[in-house]
Amino acid sequence: MNYKQRVLTALILGAAVLACLWWGPRSAWPLFLFILLLPAAWEWARLLGWRRNAVRGAYALLVALAYAAAVLLHWPSWMAALPALICWSGAACWMLRWQYSGTPARPAPLLLAGIGFCGLGGTAVCLAALPREAHGPLWALCLLTLVWLGDSVAIFAGRRFGRRRLAPRVSPGKTWEGAGCATAAVLVLAWWQAAVWLHLETWQCVAYLLLALCCQVSAVLGDLVESLLKRLAGRKDSGRLLPGHGGVLDRVDGLLLATPVFDLGGRMLRDWSGV
Repeated sequence: MNYKQRVLTALILGAAVLACLWWGPRSAWPLFLFILLLPAAWEWARLLGWRRNAVRGAYALLVALAYAAAVLLHWPSWMAALPALICWSGAACWMLRWQYSGTPARPAPLLLAGIGFCGLGGTAVCLAALPREAHGPLWALCLLTLVWLGDSVAIFAGRRFGRRRLAPRVSPGKTWEGAGCATAAVLVLAWWQAAVWLHLETWQCVAYLLLALCCQVSAVLGDLVESLLKRLAGRKDSGRLLPGHGGVLDRVDGLLLATPVFDLGGRMLRDWSGV
C-alpha cells in the first residue's frame, strides 16, 4: 500500500467535501455526489462481471439519473433510506452466510444490480439530504468523519495489533483488533461531536453514541459486502480512479450501509429530542 498516495488522495477528497459543503453554492454538494456516483455504479457493474463497457455505462447513467431525479424532486430522504437499508441489509446477510454458513449460491446478477441501483442511489440521496437537516453541513460532516476515522484506524491498528481475523473467508486482512480499536476511536469522536459540535444534552449524547456505534457496525458490514464482491470477481480493488485507495467504491464502501442508518437514526433522535 502506498501510504503517501493514500494520504494525499484523502486530503484532496476531504478538501473537496469541505468546499462543497461550506463554501460552494447549494447545488455543489449534490453535484459532487452525482460525479462520484457515476464511477461507483460503473465499478459495481464491473464487479458483477458485466464486460461490455456500453452495458456498464448505461447502468451507471441509469443509477445517476435516478439519483438526480430524486434530488431535483426533493424526495424525503427516508424514502431513499428505507429501500437502501433493506438492500444493503440483505447483502450483509448474504455476506455473513458466506462467511459463517458454508458457501451459499451467489445471487443472480440482476438481483445484485437491483441492490446496487437502490443501494447506491439511495445512499447518495441520503447524503445529499443531510446538509438540509438540523445543524446543516455539520450533520453530514459528523457521518463522514465517523466512517473515515473508523476505516483509517481499523487499517493501521489492524496492521499493528491484528492477530484474529474478522472474516477470513471474505476479507482476510481485517482483524477483530483493528475493528475494536476503530470502534473505540469512533465512540470518542462521537462523544466529542455530540458535546462540542452539536451541543447535546447528556442523555442526547448517549443516544448519539448508540447511533455512532450502529453506524460503525454498519460501516464494517458495508466494507465486507464490497470485499466479498471483489473476492468473487477476482479483483483486489474495485477500480483505479483514486491513487492509494483503488476505486470509488473502495473509498465509500463504509458509507453504503452506514448512511441510511445514520439518516433514519438521526431522524428519530431529532424527533424525540428536538435536536
